[in-house]
Amino acid sequence: MSELHGRGSIVDLTLDGALQTRITLSENIWLLRWSDYFPLEFEVPGFHCSIISPHAALHFAKQNHSKIFSENQGQNFISDSAHPAKFRFYEKCADFFGLFKTDELIGIAICNPSDWSTYYLRYFTVLPEFTGLGMISALVEHLCKILSNHGVQRAEAEFSPNNSMTQRFTTKLGFEVSGLSLSERYGSLVRTTKFLNLESADSFHSQFCNALPRQLNQGKFSGN
Repeated sequence: MSELHGRGSIVDLTLDGALQTRITLSENIWLLRWSDYFPLEFEVPGFHCSIISPHAALHFAKQNHSKIFSENQGQNFISDSAHPAKFRFYEKCADFFGLFKTDELIGIAICNPSDWSTYYLRYFTVLPEFTGLGMISALVEHLCKILSNHGVQRAEAEFSPNNSMTQRFTTKLGFEVSGLSLSERYGSLVRTTKFLNLESADSFHSQFCNALPRQLNQGKFSGN
């Protein structure tokens, strides 16, 4: 592995070559240590997930952008990809996870707390030749279990309304549509939420899904 891990935190290589211990925002808020739960071995032999540095993740995203996304994606929206504040935000606030085939980095995940009770699954991707192996599903389920055990109430993800693949993926993992956002950067995005405790789920359903219990009781949704 090219990454070094400190006790309960990430040890990241800075630009001048010095080692800097990195305690992430989520570790500070929820009093957890990601290194207690990683590396994560996947069911597929030879594949695993480890904590990586911001530099490694952002380098991978830049290097493989054309393989993962179409060239004209988002061309009508304002890009802030090179804004220095963006990199400072990632450095201070985000968690970075790398998907590996042996020692080869083949995918990344970038997440961060939205507030004291919500974890935002910001960016998940894997190289096209390694899709379909269930690694991202396993990572999301692993993260949600850890977060739930530390009192986090929900995980959230966003995607374009025409991204049917991600919609099926998040639904299968128990995410529910909880909102819509519009911006000059990303256009229209569907927000989905996976509730990590029963109280939060019940509160959401009672406020916004009142018809569903009645329909279930009336047998209108039999599961067939």
